[in-house]
Amino acid sequence: GGGGGGGSVGAVEVIEGDVVAVDSQIQIESVVGEYRRFPVENGWHGGRICIAPSTPIKPDTTGEPAVEEASGASVADTSPPVSVGSGQSVSVGPHCALQWCNDVGAAWGLHATDDPRVLATGPTNPYINQCANFTLLESSPGHIIGFLFNDDVYRRVGTHPLEGTYRRFPVLNGWHVGRITLGEGADDDVGNGSGSGGDGGRKDGEASSTLLWTNEAGSSWDLHPTENPDAFLTGGTNPYHESFPEITIKRAPDGREIGFSFQSELYWMDGCGVLPQQSCEGLKGYISMALPRNHPEVDPDFMPGFGYGVSFFVSVWPLIEAPIASFQIGLPSTWISPDNSDFFEPLCPPGTLASTWGADRGPYFRDVFQTIEGGLGYWCSTRFGSVAPKYRMNGTPNGYNHEVSTPGFGFGKPSPLRGVELGLAAVSNRLLIPPDGFTFPLPPHCSGMLGNAWMALPLTPERAAKDGRPTGNLCWTLFLESDNFAGPVAFWIPEIWSELSSTYRTIDGRGLDSRPGLTRGAAMEVNTVPYFEAASDGTVYAKVPRLSFPVDEDGVTVLLSDLKMYSEGALFAPTRDGTLPSAPFAAVDDKGQTWEPGMTVRPWELKHGGCDNDGSIGTTGPVIQGIDAYAKPLTLKQDGGSAFALQWLPDPTGVTSAVADGFRNLPEFLATKDGVCWAVPEVPPGTKLVDQQFQPHDLTDEYVLPQEVITAVTAELDPALGPFSARLTDGSELEYCWCRFIDQPALKHLDWPMEERNQLQVRIEEIHAQWTEDKCTLPPRSVAAPLISLDPEQLVTPPVGFEVGYVPVVLRQRWATADNGAGATPTKKTAVDDQRPPPEQRGGDEDPEVGIHMLHRTRSYDEAMSADLRPLQSFGGRGSQRQLSPVRVSPVPDVKPFHRVVGGIVIEMSTPNPTQLPQTRKKRKRQKGKKCLIM
Repeated sequence: GGGGGGGSVGAVEVIEGDVVAVDSQIQIESVVGEYRRFPVENGWHGGRICIAPSTPIKPDTTGEPAVEEASGASVADTSPPVSVGSGQSVSVGPHCALQWCNDVGAAWGLHATDDPRVLATGPTNPYINQCANFTLLESSPGHIIGFLFNDDVYRRVGTHPLEGTYRRFPVLNGWHVGRITLGEGADDDVGNGSGSGGDGGRKDGEASSTLLWTNEAGSSWDLHPTENPDAFLTGGTNPYHESFPEITIKRAPDGREIGFSFQSELYWMDGCGVLPQQSCEGLKGYISMALPRNHPEVDPDFMPGFGYGVSFFVSVWPLIEAPIASFQIGLPSTWISPDNSDFFEPLCPPGTLASTWGADRGPYFRDVFQTIEGGLGYWCSTRFGSVAPKYRMNGTPNGYNHEVSTPGFGFGKPSPLRGVELGLAAVSNRLLIPPDGFTFPLPPHCSGMLGNAWMALPLTPERAAKDGRPTGNLCWTLFLESDNFAGPVAFWIPEIWSELSSTYRTIDGRGLDSRPGLTRGAAMEVNTVPYFEAASDGTVYAKVPRLSFPVDEDGVTVLLSDLKMYSEGALFAPTRDGTLPSAPFAAVDDKGQTWEPGMTVRPWELKHGGCDNDGSIGTTGPVIQGIDAYAKPLTLKQDGGSAFALQWLPDPTGVTSAVADGFRNLPEFLATKDGVCWAVPEVPPGTKLVDQQFQPHDLTDEYVLPQEVITAVTAELDPALGPFSARLTDGSELEYCWCRFIDQPALKHLDWPMEERNQLQVRIEEIHAQWTEDKCTLPPRSVAAPLISLDPEQLVTPPVGFEVGYVPVVLRQRWATADNGAGATPTKKTAVDDQRPPPEQRGGDEDPEVGIHMLHRTRSYDEAMSADLRPLQSFGGRGSQRQLSPVRVSPVPDVKPFHRVVGGIVIEMSTPNPTQLPQTRKKRKRQKGKKCLIM
């Protein structure tokens, strides 16, 4: 905070008990009053601060604080209290005495100290040897909302429990510090949120529901209560309202408010009495490998002409034990950008975000101009957190001014895209595209490899806009291959790439609609990792989340394998020439149209701390020393293929000791001193780091297409086309319907001639009819690991009579509810629901509970089975085609509930019959008609 006198906020310090307090000028009138420690369990948890009887007070008639006329230093601790009348106030001076009287009759004096935020207690305080002071807490300068005593917070009666000062750690700028206060009109609208004036039905001690957030950058917005008592809707002046419209209250185990979550970052209340979780800087950097490049100097191993597609297999596994807030790590993936190595002018015009990154990316901005990226991972912006990673498409057409992730939504933004922002169109008639990302089965079934490919296809013709701006015919199309799905999923609409040149003609023909793609490498991007820190004997220790990696019998983690690049003749030219290939990848290798480039691993690039104000990836923090003593990146050559992997080493310290289920862990604890950071196996007990728990991921927004779009899609809809619903393993529910491919909302805004629309519709019908699942497998992989299954609830079968030419359109994604009715309370899972079972319970021949499925509900097993829920499908088969009207289901046979204590919380689980467990698919045949409980 800023310095200054006369009631202004002073220097911030960390005082005993890890409590942050704020310096200020305090007046007696703002201190006296009723206080409660919640929950109130006895008379010691309530009382009042009052004026000791021999401290004379004179009315304030000048507007300036009055001064004491007699010393109160000799006042007995047990003297009867004296109240302060309206307009009476004195500055708390070194001789002015107050008194604390609790509800059991105990009392002791409170004496001002040289620190205006601290009141010293008198000798009758029975806890004086443990805690001799009251530390005052403010929500704004001079406005006392409580005090800290003996590690407990006592809130002032009549103040809102959320009033206070909050900080996001580390504090990098004024946006990370602010205050919640009673908003305008709060005195007229207390407790009911009606704004009707009067007392609003307020009870004694009840606080107003009208709140205001004001940060030290000078921005402020209202906080409006919602049906969820722990969620507040932000006002329209919140500049992030479109993406993050709510804050979510954080509570201590005893139920008291200690902070809130906003933008998936945590803001902690001053005086909350807990060690604050730092929102970033825990780990940053990359685990990466490079591919041959053609600029700035041509790599001798680079082969030109293979810019029309890229495919690879990537390992899928649960990196973390539970979804947590402020966490973003991508599992191995690649970036594709247009090949502009022969272009020497700025590709990003002024006004694009990337154009401000000149120091790192300029002067031509080739790798941030346009990209196709995404893949597997965990993201801060995920709305429905899961212990299993998700697969998300993503790309930016305009220097990161906006990103496109699905046919209707941007990357992690619940607000829908509109008009020229739309860039992806659904192709598959067998797979739903969830706005929050494709989901996978939960542990212990979240293991295997996923094949993916981005291939340029000539689905649309080259064309020119009315202003002469050209648009090419490269439609970058995603193919996925899993154990229960294979085929094209969606393609990038070429106009999304050429739109930027409408106002910057310098880049005509320079986008991904016209230029071959470049793939320069692959990496795990460690973007945002929270941590706790505490100092001991001059060393700062930190705890980061446990990151687990699956290993084989040789101690190897395969990250990515069999990366191939494709020439124009592989799939683009055959499709352009009119005849659709019978199988996309069947004869590619035989024609010599692929290139498998060599991989060059890079050293570990993980850093701790030192995040720049713009959140840049690990630019200033120290590199973690010695981490390569635990695992080393390497490339493997085997069976005609290659892989990017980690080789885990023997670890005598036990930091990353092997566990029974075949996982190895990166170090959880770090130490930093004199600018050097290294991993340590343990931390001093006094730091209290071992017992710190990371806050669970808690974003709650839903994705909904604009109402006019939903109306247009569903108006006069054939009942056979929906709407339907599907419940995913992340606890969310999709609502979707079917429509003709060319009529999907993502293509409606395009000014295409009817003849061209009809031609594209015919081409998609050919793809649906010919590129069946058994014909869409990628080139063979060299790694023996099995393919993973997609969450089967995403797999759909077209309605009878609409088998080709129709695609599912997701209208909404929200937390699954019991009745799917408006205003229903989501049965949102807790972090515990998503936790991976302990190692001894994650499988194995001797584990009697192999195949555990956790119930993502707070209801009992009997309630879940008798409720109006839609049928649930097995892992091995497709999701059901379910109408939105409820269907009563009978209890699933052979699935018996049991209880287990996880993290101190009792949760209900079920053990399916072994015949109901996921089957390893052979020759792509499915087990049909068998059900197991997946909730």
